[in-house]
Amino acid sequence: MRGVCVLLSMLFAVAPAAGDAFTFPPADGTTWCFLGDSITNQHYHINYIEAYFHLRFPQNHYHFRGAGRGGSTLPEALDRFDPDVAIWTPDVVSLEMGLNGPATKAQFITNLNNVSNETEALGAESVYFSLHPMYRLSGHGGKYLERAEAFVEVGTARGLNYVDQFNLVWPIWLENLQSPTPVDLQYPGGDEGHPGPSGHLIKTWVILKAMGAPAEVSSASFDATGGTLVSSAHCTVTNVTKTTTGVSFTRLDDRLPIAVDDDALVGLELRPQIMDEISAYMLEVDGLASGDYKIIIDGVESAVVSAAELAAGYNMSVMTAGPIHDQLQQVRGLIRAKEGWNIPGEISVVKRRMAARYYRDLYGFTQEELIAYMAGMVADILPMDEAIHLASQPSSHDFEIELVLPPASVAGRYVMYNNSAFDGND
Repeated sequence: MRGVCVLLSMLFAVAPAAGDAFTFPPADGTTWCFLGDSITNQHYHINYIEAYFHLRFPQNHYHFRGAGRGGSTLPEALDRFDPDVAIWTPDVVSLEMGLNGPATKAQFITNLNNVSNETEALGAESVYFSLHPMYRLSGHGGKYLERAEAFVEVGTARGLNYVDQFNLVWPIWLENLQSPTPVDLQYPGGDEGHPGPSGHLIKTWVILKAMGAPAEVSSASFDATGGTLVSSAHCTVTNVTKTTTGVSFTRLDDRLPIAVDDDALVGLELRPQIMDEISAYMLEVDGLASGDYKIIIDGVESAVVSAAELAAGYNMSVMTAGPIHDQLQQVRGLIRAKEGWNIPGEISVVKRRMAARYYRDLYGFTQEELIAYMAGMVADILPMDEAIHLASQPSSHDFEIELVLPPASVAGRYVMYNNSAFDGND
């Protein structure tokens, strides 16, 4: 593996030789643990990545575990490795860390090797996501760059799979910092280290694309002139009918697009291709008259797009209303209930477990009681995994593509005017 960005490979199988291609879909039953600091503990990009796998491969069961802690360093992560990582008997442990602590580059390299040794002792695949840069004009230098380089150097030396997230994200951060009208990428309050939802969407895109994650969800193309299906992929389309102003049909997808927070979509202003490259959920309709069209799903208006956009192919991953959007948000909500997110007072199953680990002296747990408590957390969390799996299953939907007509009140006034007794002398 060489170069700025090395594709992750075979995360969910026996450790491969460096440079092998990542295999999709991951094996049924895979457990993936995200080990990190407060960036991981925000539960944005790791939850988006989890949603990608559940929704893109709904036939398989996956078990994702967030193990991020604010302020964490590699030695601290090693100290909590058994109760926060090993307890899950993971198949893959991805490590994303580096914003905290005084370690030199040489010390950081030693610490990286120590964590990877523990991971491999479990028989799990060790995967690196280098830290992202600070969100400031000087964010590409100093210890953060050194630590990003350490991920690449250790990953290469050990034959691991890694994403050089630092150098992939930096050009986007820099472009936005230099813009006269920057997109809001950071967490509320202007924190230079912690992105907001849109920044985490960019991180998700960088990681999934570097992994070689398939972009295609499904697609269907129609000719509105004759009311016919032209082509489809990864979906079953029936009941295609030409309507007065458009076309209607029934569509059952084999899989579904990624679930992200609606306010993350502002990140598309910086990189419009994001969804096309990780979540292409396409609808194409040719032969429509000029104008704007409603996409109505199961009787609910889900988007309004132009005839030109539909002819070019509209990516329904960006819809923010309707039953498909609602299903994605349900999956997002279930993941959040399992993992938590960066809101004070919201305690998820995983965060309750981690609180017991961090504050066991406060709770008065003996080591034996702590192990029993964590075993209980494993039992508690499996039904939540199953709920996410069930919520990720596609279902059939009725679509209508309908021309947006002028408001009735305007049309009504026009008719009244032309039928009035106005003679030009009033």
